[in-house]
Amino acid sequence: MRFLAAWNLLWFLPVGGAILALYILRLRRRRVEVPAVLLWTQVLQDFQANVPWQKLRKHWLLVLQLLAALLLVLAVAQPYTRAWMYSGEAHVLVLDGSASMLANDVAPNRFEQARAMAREYIHKMPPGDQAAIVLAGVRPRVLCGLTYNRSELLRALQSAQPSETGANVAESLALAAAILTSFASPTIEVFTDGGFAEPRDIDTGRARLQYHTVGARAENAGIVAIDLREDRNAPGRFDLFLAVRHNNERERRYTIDLWRGDSLVDAQEVVVPPKSEVPVLFRQLIPADHPEELRVHLDTRDALACDNTAYAVLHPVRPLKVLLVTRGNLFLETALNLDPRTTVEKVTSPPTAETAGKYDVVVYDNSEPPSPPVGHAVLIGVIPTWFPVVPLQAVENSAVVDWQHTHPVMRYVDLASVQLSKVTPVLPQAGTETLAEVGEGAVMVSVSKPDKRWLLITFDVTATDLPLRVAFPVMMLNALRWLTAPSGSVEQGLIPAGGLAVIPVPGEHKRVQIRQPDGKTVEANVQDGAAPFEDTLQTGIYRCVDTGYLFAVNLAQREETDLVVHAHTSQGVSGASASLRKVLARREWWQWLAGVLLVVLVLEWVVYHRRW
Repeated sequence: MRFLAAWNLLWFLPVGGAILALYILRLRRRRVEVPAVLLWTQVLQDFQANVPWQKLRKHWLLVLQLLAALLLVLAVAQPYTRAWMYSGEAHVLVLDGSASMLANDVAPNRFEQARAMAREYIHKMPPGDQAAIVLAGVRPRVLCGLTYNRSELLRALQSAQPSETGANVAESLALAAAILTSFASPTIEVFTDGGFAEPRDIDTGRARLQYHTVGARAENAGIVAIDLREDRNAPGRFDLFLAVRHNNERERRYTIDLWRGDSLVDAQEVVVPPKSEVPVLFRQLIPADHPEELRVHLDTRDALACDNTAYAVLHPVRPLKVLLVTRGNLFLETALNLDPRTTVEKVTSPPTAETAGKYDVVVYDNSEPPSPPVGHAVLIGVIPTWFPVVPLQAVENSAVVDWQHTHPVMRYVDLASVQLSKVTPVLPQAGTETLAEVGEGAVMVSVSKPDKRWLLITFDVTATDLPLRVAFPVMMLNALRWLTAPSGSVEQGLIPAGGLAVIPVPGEHKRVQIRQPDGKTVEANVQDGAAPFEDTLQTGIYRCVDTGYLFAVNLAQREETDLVVHAHTSQGVSGASASLRKVLARREWWQWLAGVLLVVLVLEWVVYHRRW
């Protein structure tokens, strides 16, 4: 042990000497006349003594006071020892806050273990180093900026909470590197279970990167996909698709319950082969006249609970009013009238804005509206100048070469080898989405805005063989449902946890309240008839209090359900050499001495008052 201020040890000589002097010097006694001194022999001897001091006697108060003086002098001398500590002058602690960190394969769970490791790291940092804390969720969040204050770091660490989402570790590392840009030798410490693809092509600059892995192998099963679609053979009824996955080494049997509100309506047993997944289908659910909450529960007890339940909302199917502007197109009229819930009216000239506003969808067949439609619209065979595309040179005898299979309009639609006798391809601009294209450019483009959607088909359908295929009526019916759906992903419960939900808000609302699955209410701003809402960190059903609109949020991520623990390295991350850096640093002990001194003073006070 060494001392930063060793000369202060000399203070023990005068302080200890003063304490001893108090015990060996005689007291100056006050003269008082008494009738007799027969019983005060000892007092009389002291009074008659010729020297001012007395023999030192054994006294516990003396021992405690000398010990207190010694501790005080030692603390002032600032003793220290040398110890190996983490060092880097500046540190960013990245704490994984994804759903897999809620797994309880280690007590109490992975996140708490990671928090404890981060707390230990903070305690071991050299006194001159500073640190920041970043919570890696679906969006990284800085819990505490760079600071030397250990208490502030510990408070921020204690406030960190995991969420039922994935983790964007790559963005978190980029954020940490940005915080450390101005430092010469910083470090980034990641506390995680490694349940994500190892980040590649991340430049951490001069920062060293080190992973601290938590967790062990854990058996788990969960619902990793959910979808709600209208049955193509039974219009007005919906099929609920699921995918159940587990990481067990053996085949296992699971029971899956389907709840509509508080009522159990169906259940299925599935057998999942080792380390694989199986599909599950609940068929032909009939919507009620009001939105209903659907809840699917996987009956199992495993390491992660939040992936055992999935949610969806079954909205009522309302009849559609469609206005068809055409000079005659039998194929199109037939396709639109196939759905008995759709009422089609036909006119030959474009309607006024007031008239168009009375219909759910206006279909312009080789007829160009004079101005952008105020509502949902399908434009066929025309390319209005206000539509955000650039027309290219017309081509003849072309064919569809690609289309977007996953878009709701193209679901169950096969456009392979569709022959187009004449078509004008376009170059889509910002804000559009290409649904189908020929070799020269796009031929089907959609625009989705909060209050309206448009679908552009640049060719005349009668100049193709498309109306002779089954794909044509399916595509048109899909288009009507997609155009009038508030938000396909929201309606079908496909919002991933942490994703953006666009909530339709009719009326003059400027702000709306959203009730979360845990019962808490938050506010969201309304812009152009919709409320963008991204605080979807919990799985479950969300409700817009002002409009009664429901939407569902699900985890449904295979990498979170697998609960695989990866011990990542810093390979693939460019920057300084990635290794844990330790330095021989000074560890001071004066705080501990001060604590012992306080205890000794309390003990001395007790001894004095009890006259021991």
